[in-house]
Amino acid sequence: MLAFAPYRARVVLTSDPFIGTEALAQLLELDVDLLRVRLHDALISADRVVCLGGPAFDAVAPLVSRKPEDRMFPPTALNASPTAKGAILVVNNEDEAALQELMSLLVETFPLEEFCAFDPATALDTAWKAVVQIGVACSSMPGARLSDAWAGNVPVLQIVDRTSLMARNRRQGGGLSEVAVEHGKTGLLFSGTEELVSALRDLLLDPLPARSVARGARRRIDPAAQWDILLKAVLQ
Repeated sequence: MLAFAPYRARVVLTSDPFIGTEALAQLLELDVDLLRVRLHDALISADRVVCLGGPAFDAVAPLVSRKPEDRMFPPTALNASPTAKGAILVVNNEDEAALQELMSLLVETFPLEEFCAFDPATALDTAWKAVVQIGVACSSMPGARLSDAWAGNVPVLQIVDRTSLMARNRRQGGGLSEVAVEHGKTGLLFSGTEELVSALRDLLLDPLPARSVARGARRRIDPAAQWDILLKAVLQ
């Protein structure tokens, strides 16, 4: 979404503004290339470009001389299952092959459990007893972020190559708290599938330790305060 704040040259983006330009050009009866040029002009002439989410930032950062403001939507809490019968949400941040490989392993190892790949249409309506994050948590979609699980008291197990994680930390200059759990404090972090499967087996036998970690992560999250901070930053 592309929005312009009144009276000031400010652009607020929630996604890549160039996605869907063909359909918009047809609706407005404009040449699609002309529409892209106008969108680009709006971006480079704005006093501020505020991006709500990584995809929006990645799409426009190379196109403007002034670095856009990279901000995130406050968390939308996942629903925690009150019983042991809840499903386990699997969020894939890597290629499709990584998802299929891990899903096959989990289904084979835990045939009595229900594993569901992330679907934005159902993620916020389902009760989850755990979330498995594949790779660095890079999605900006509600329900797929670490903060959504933290806000809902849902335990998070994440499998990440630590070498890649540290390399990302050096490139980005920090900011790992939004893309990787802190082991034992905001979730459980693993470098391989064997570690993940072993921990998941323990979690299914005794969920209390993982739930305790989830409660600790929840205490760090204040969605209402984050909304206030975001609105003040966008409207200032």
